[in-house]
Amino acid sequence: MSYSLTFPFDEASLTRHARIVVREAARDSRLERPVRILVTGHADHVGGGHYNYRLSLQRARAVKAALVRHGVDGDLIYVAGRGFDDPAVPTGPGVRERENRQVVIELRTRTEQREALR
Repeated sequence: MSYSLTFPFDEASLTRHARIVVREAARDSRLERPVRILVTGHADHVGGGHYNYRLSLQRARAVKAALVRHGVDGDLIYVAGRGFDDPAVPTGPGVRERENRQVVIELRTRTEQREALR
């Protein structure tokens, strides 16, 4: 099960819509009982690589914190930042792309986790 939420340009704070998505993911995690939750942050190609990597991690950590506030076990949550070098949508330098300012939440059940490790 996967969820995607976007952030405003150059920000790591959750929007009203993002908070709704996080609540939905937290609710579903109680129903699905995942063994691992992957939270992957992205950033677009505006600014430097190091800055955007940090921003993608800040976004992922903000989502993790919100999930924990909604009762999700923080030990199940793994965060990653993709930053400048691995955008969700390839673009040229300096391009503001909304889809690259996102965080993806993946709830992985035991079966899905085994398949991902193959």
